[in-house]
Amino acid sequence: MNTKKLFRVSSIFLFNIALLMGSVLPSVLSNTATAADKVLLDPDVKNVTTGAGYHDEYIDAVNLGDRIRFRIRVNNISGANLSEVKVKAALARMGGSVVGWTMTSESSWPESGNNTGGAIKPISVFTSQNLFLNYIDGSTKISVNGGAIQDVADRNSTSPLLTFQGYTINDLEAMSIDPQILLYFDVKAESTGNPGLPINIEFDKEMANVTSGSAFSKSVTAGPGDIVRVRIRVHNGCTDGTCSDFPATNVVIRDEFPFLKNSEIVNKAIFDSSEVGPIVSSATLKQTNPQTLEYVKGSTKLVVPVSTDQDLEKLFENGRADGITDIGGISPVLTNEGYKFGTLQFCWSYQRWVVFDVKVKEAPIEQPTPQPKSEVKAAQSKPEVKGVTSLPSTGPISPLVFAGLVMGGLLIKRLRKKI
Repeated sequence: MNTKKLFRVSSIFLFNIALLMGSVLPSVLSNTATAADKVLLDPDVKNVTTGAGYHDEYIDAVNLGDRIRFRIRVNNISGANLSEVKVKAALARMGGSVVGWTMTSESSWPESGNNTGGAIKPISVFTSQNLFLNYIDGSTKISVNGGAIQDVADRNSTSPLLTFQGYTINDLEAMSIDPQILLYFDVKAESTGNPGLPINIEFDKEMANVTSGSAFSKSVTAGPGDIVRVRIRVHNGCTDGTCSDFPATNVVIRDEFPFLKNSEIVNKAIFDSSEVGPIVSSATLKQTNPQTLEYVKGSTKLVVPVSTDQDLEKLFENGRADGITDIGGISPVLTNEGYKFGTLQFCWSYQRWVVFDVKVKEAPIEQPTPQPKSEVKAAQSKPEVKGVTSLPSTGPISPLVFAGLVMGGLLIKRLRKKI
């Protein structure tokens, strides 16, 4: 191995170690031990300009004006369907005497109320001089199950893969073809650039059963008559140290709560703004005795922190709840237009919660079903005639009847004498 190649290989190794030990390590440590066994990422890179093939570790000799393509293959190897799988990529500039960039990719998905993800995999690009790798507008593409290449819309003039929120795959079925999802985006090597940090929005929906006193979580169970509280958190900030200090403007928060009679309802909240969005967060309502749901009028509030407590639950519980006026008896969050929040500033103290209540209707009282009358009438039995054993008692004989009997007896006696 010549000295130049040895230097490059050692540079890759040292930079990747530094990268993982620095900004990336906290994310890796937060992942569950089995998470990497669920979604497998397989990134690679190629120089489109030179026509060289894909490499899964690094490419070098990238010159001014070259077009570089980063590709990420995504496979669900868990054996079960997954939802809201997020795929993110990040470009970091190498430091010191090494000129080049490293692209890292990672995946995450909601699981038992926590974000868990797969391993982070780096790919390196070495440039011939100190160059910027600038994203090429409209270059993000996707192919599903080997199908045709389709466009993926940019967000704020960049690839959604390069945003804090990443690109969301709503439903990722168990792997049947390799690769299931193929994503890629292109950059161009230029002498100037603006590697500005993106606006990083944290957006999370949870629910709690107020009646039973359950805590907020991604899944809640309720029965007839229970009040369920929906909590939507929004924060313009960061969790990994890479964030901007720019506000998100024209922020709209909307909830697509389906007021249906179903044993399990998966519903989602949506964040949108001029700079970032849409971002989706879902929660599940399970019913023990499925009934229809109704919005509790006047229950929509905006919770504003009144301290800088780092405990989110305390920050929420002690916050100031400002009322949000209903529109036509319904929360504006539940309308097609959504709740127009406005500008969301960057800072811990500027995070907000939007809450509203829904009620599981009481189960109707079931009345007994009346039985139909029979068309055939029962035959009426004739009264039973019993043998007469004695004459009925009629009381004392009246004088008139007695006189009649005497006269009748005398008449019979006289007739007999004549005969």
